[in-house]
Amino acid sequence: MADTKITALTANTSPIATDIMPMVDDPGGSAATQKITLANLKTFFTDNTYTDFTPTLNQNGTIAKTVNLAKWIKIGNMYHVIIRLNITGAGSATNDIKVGNLPAAPAGTDPMVGNYLYYDSGTGFYSGAVLYITATGVLQFYTHGLTNPLGTTPNIATANGDVLWIDLTYAT
Repeated sequence: MADTKITALTANTSPIATDIMPMVDDPGGSAATQKITLANLKTFFTDNTYTDFTPTLNQNGTIAKTVNLAKWIKIGNMYHVIIRLNITGAGSATNDIKVGNLPAAPAGTDPMVGNYLYYDSGTGFYSGAVLYITATGVLQFYTHGLTNPLGTTPNIATANGDVLWIDLTYAT
């Protein structure tokens, strides 16, 4: 086998997690042949499972909510986060609506990390960009065409029956 070309080897059409593959590790210019299992290789890229978490919701104080969905997955240094919050408490108008307790902080200063859709049960829908505010470690929501965060512009208070959907993808 030592003198067999890789193309001449028999194909394994049903590999299992404990199968071993050769790899060349080159940490500093001195290559070394090593082995890696398929299970470890899979873990390196992704474990293909989302992890539940509990985000916080605030509008000049903590807002009661039901977390219908809050999951994240990390692939490399990228996070994908999905959230659906059914709001059951009341906030204070003229204050920014904020979501915190992300699984990890995004890289950069105040990066745009995703999109949101907010259903205001008394008015209708708002949508726009989600920014991570580095100084405070929370998400804020900017409605298309407006310069201030949701809650300030438009001037709304969270209320029972409102719903917030968030979809984020960001690097750490």
